[in-house]
Amino acid sequence: MINDIIHNFQLARQTTSFKIHNDLIKKLLEYDNDTYYQIHLDFISEERGGILHERLCRGFAKRTEKAANFLLKKIISHEIKNILIADIIQILGLMKCYKVLPLINNFLENKDEIVRYKCIIVLGWLGGGNEIDLLLKTLKSNYLPYIRGFSATAMRQILFNHSEYKEYIVEILANQIFLERDKLVLAMIIITLQDVLNYDFGLKERDNGDILGDLGMAIDNIRKYIANNLKMKGISY
Repeated sequence: MINDIIHNFQLARQTTSFKIHNDLIKKLLEYDNDTYYQIHLDFISEERGGILHERLCRGFAKRTEKAANFLLKKIISHEIKNILIADIIQILGLMKCYKVLPLINNFLENKDEIVRYKCIIVLGWLGGGNEIDLLLKTLKSNYLPYIRGFSATAMRQILFNHSEYKEYIVEILANQIFLERDKLVLAMIIITLQDVLNYDFGLKERDNGDILGDLGMAIDNIRKYIANNLKMKGISY
C-alpha cells in the first residue's frame, strides 16, 4: 500500500489536476498513524513551490489531534529544516492547534525569515491578548520591514476573533504611527487601522496585498484623526 501511495505521489507531481491531487490526499488521510503522517510530511517536504505542495499542507490540516501532536514533536526535535518548520507551523495554525502558541515565541527568533513570517500569520489566526504583545514586540524590533508590517495586519486578524481587544490594538498601532519610519510598515499599520476603525485614511489594499494611494497624505490624515479622536486614550503624538 505504501508503494502504491508513493507511485500516486510521483504521478501527482506531474500534473496540476485537482482530481489526481485530491485522490492522493484522500488515500493518505485513510491512515491515522505515525508512519503515514511521516509519509505525508515527506511529500510536503519534497514537493515545493506549487499547487500540490499547498494541497498537501491543507490536506494534512484535516487530520486528527493525534496528527497535530506528531507535528508538535517534530518542530521541537531540532531534526528538521527551517523550511519544513515553517510548513508545520502553518499547518498547525490551519488545524487550530492552540498548543503551538507557547512555542512561537522561540521561533520568532529563528534566523529564517519564512519561519518568522509563518509565526506571525499563525499568531493572527489563533492569538489573543498575549499574542498581541508578541506581535507588538516584533513590530518594534524585527529588522525586516515586511515582517514588521505583517505583525500589524495580524492584529487585525486577532480582532476578528476577539473584539474586546479593539481599544488596545488601536492604541498601540496609533502610537507606532509616530514612531515608525519605514514606508511599507507605515502603510500596513494604516491599512490595519482603516479596517479596525472603519475609517478611510486614503490607502487601498488590493486582494494580492499590494497597497495603493498617497502614503504622505494618509499619514497626515491619520495623525489628524488621532489628534482629534484619540488624544484622551493615552496616545503619544
